[in-house]
Amino acid sequence: LQVRIRGFGARSTFGIRGVRILVDGIPATMPDGQGQLSTLSLPSVERIEVLRGPLAQLYGNAAGGVVQVFTREGESPPVAGAEAYAGSFGTRRACASGSARAGAFAGRVDVLAFETDGWRRHGSATRRQYDARLSWAAPTGTRIALLANVFDQPEALDPGGLTRAQRETDPRQAAPASVAQNARKAVLQQQLGLVAEHRLDADRRVTARVYGGRRDLDDPLSGPLAPQQSPTSAGGLAERDRDYGGVGLQYAQRFALGATALEAVAGVDVDGLRETRRGYVNDAGVRGALKRDELNRVESRDAYAQLQWHAAPAWTLLAGVRASRVSFQVDDRFVAPGNPDDSGRVDYEAVNPVLGVAWHASDTLNVYANLGRGFETPTSTELAYRLGGSGPNFALQAATARHAELGAKWRPGPDTLLDLAFFEARTDDEIVVASNVGGRSTFRNAGRTD
Repeated sequence: LQVRIRGFGARSTFGIRGVRILVDGIPATMPDGQGQLSTLSLPSVERIEVLRGPLAQLYGNAAGGVVQVFTREGESPPVAGAEAYAGSFGTRRACASGSARAGAFAGRVDVLAFETDGWRRHGSATRRQYDARLSWAAPTGTRIALLANVFDQPEALDPGGLTRAQRETDPRQAAPASVAQNARKAVLQQQLGLVAEHRLDADRRVTARVYGGRRDLDDPLSGPLAPQQSPTSAGGLAERDRDYGGVGLQYAQRFALGATALEAVAGVDVDGLRETRRGYVNDAGVRGALKRDELNRVESRDAYAQLQWHAAPAWTLLAGVRASRVSFQVDDRFVAPGNPDDSGRVDYEAVNPVLGVAWHASDTLNVYANLGRGFETPTSTELAYRLGGSGPNFALQAATARHAELGAKWRPGPDTLLDLAFFEARTDDEIVVASNVGGRSTFRNAGRTD
C-alpha cells in the first residue's frame, strides 16, 4: 500500500514514507519515519483527516503530509453486525463488529478476515485483524481511551516483478525466481495504546499518550542461492523482531488579548524501537545458515511549539517550530572471516520552523499562505544495506525540504467546495534507490528534487 501527498511518499518501495500517520492520536509511523496502514481496520474508522503542505512539518520526521484516522466509539443502544464478501480468484472477506455504551463508558470491537488466491500465480494471501477501543468520559472534562490492535498476516506469497516480455506473454505468471525461492512475507503486529485528555478549565487543556507494540516479520526474498554464499552477504531470508513504543505530552492554552485571542500549543514526543535483525540463507524457501545477526535501536526525541494569533476578525497569524533528534545504533553480533564488525551509530538533528497567515475574507472564503521547512531521515530498512559491502549504510544523509503554498478555500453553497492551492516543495539529498536485486534494495542520496 502506498500513500502520496503532493509527491511525498511516491518514492517508497515498501511501507509509507514521507507521510505521518496517526490513529486516534497514536502514531502508526515508526520513530524512523516508516509507517504502515495495513494494520488499520477500515470497518473501525469513523473519519479520516488529511493535512497537506508546510504545516505538516510540525508533526516531525517524514511529515510531507499527515493522515489522522479517528475510529468509532461505542454506541447506545448496543449495535452488532456482520458482513461477508466473495469474489473471483478465491477472494473472501468477512467482518463482525459490536459496540455499546453505558454511562461514561463506551466500547467497540471489530474482527476482520481476508483470504485470496491472487490474480497472479504464487500470489495468495491470508490476513486477520482485531481492533478494540474502550473509552471513558468524566463530567469533569477528562477523557481516556484504551486502544488495542492485532494484525496477523501468516502468509502473503510474492509473485515478483515481470519483464515486459514476460508480461506480454502471460501477465498472470509469477517471476521464476520468486517461485524457485518461495518468496513470501509473514507479519504479526500487536499494539496497545492509551490516550488521555484533561481540560483544566475552558481555556487550558493537557493531552498525554503512551503506547507500545511488537512487530515480527519473516521475509524470504527471491535472490538466488549462489550470491548468498559470499562472506559479506546477509542471506536471502530476513527475520526482524521489533519492539516499539513512545510517550507524548501536550499543553494547550487560549489567551484573551483585548479584542484579539492567542492560542498556544507546546509538547514533547519521545519514541523508540529495538529490533533484532537476522539474515539466513534462503534455499528454495528453506531457512539455512545464519548470515547476519544485529541489534538495531532507533530513538526519536522531539519538542515543538506553536502560536496562533487571531489578530483581527479577518486575520489569523501562525508561527511554529519543531526540534528533532533521531538516533540510529547498530550492534553487530555476527562477525566472521571476511565479514567485519559493522557496528556503528548515526544521529540526525533538525530545527524546522513554520510560518502562516490566513485571511478570512468572508464566512465562505479563506485565503492563506504558508512557509515551512522539514526533514526526513532514512528508515532503518533503508539504512540496512550498502552497495558493494556488508552492514548498514551510515553514509546516507537525511533529506531536507522547503515548502511554500498559496491557496484559497471557497464554499459558495452547502453542496459545493472549491479548494485551490499553488505549492512548491524543494528537497535536497532526496533518498532514492541505488540498486534492487532479488527483492533487496540499497539507497543513496540524490540531488535536488522539485
